[in-house]
Amino acid sequence: RLLAHHKIKKLAVIASMRKILLIAHAMYRDKTEYIAA
Repeated sequence: RLLAHHKIKKLAVIASMRKILLIAHAMYRDKTEYIAA
């Protein structure tokens, strides 16, 4: 039970890191600065 919860937490961290990485890559590619809406 604890291991399953830890796995979900790890997946959430990886997913958020991946999202940030994709945003950073898009910014670099488009040569635009991030503007928080």
